[in-house]
Amino acid sequence: MLPSALDSNDSKFFHPNGFVRAGGMVEYVRDAIETLAAEAARGHARVLNIGYHLRISGRPGRFPAFERVMAMLAGLGDRAWIARRDQIARAFIAAAG
Repeated sequence: MLPSALDSNDSKFFHPNGFVRAGGMVEYVRDAIETLAAEAARGHARVLNIGYHLRISGRPGRFPAFERVMAMLAGLGDRAWIARRDQIARAFIAAAG
């Protein structure tokens, strides 16, 4: 099973203590990326799972969160591996031998 996280998932738009506007999710993910990047710089491998669902983030007021987070991730260049679930599964299988 691949890692999943509620805190960096667009389903928090439905949670009472979750994201209200697209900017809230973007800020949260930015903070998570900055924290994990600092830990990675100290030699610790890190993973951040960001969950998007068409029925949630596909809404007009939420879609900017998806666009902004994807742009932020693209700006990381080779400092981050941006992968789909199938790519992560294949890498895990290859590493396990």
